[in-house]
Amino acid sequence: MVTLKAEGLIPFAIMGTVSTTDHGVIHSLDDAATLAKKHGLWVQLMVVRQY
Repeated sequence: MVTLKAEGLIPFAIMGTVSTTDHGVIHSLDDAATLAKKHGLWVQLMVVRQY
């Protein structure tokens, strides 16, 4: 966060993926929520369902 702000960027959200697929990364919702709360950010989750 500090590096982004020092570069003049304004972080406003954390993106995470919650999925039922067998491949890829599933992000920790607890970690995303904690980080978002600490820095006053939105949390955006993408939920994917594979048929």
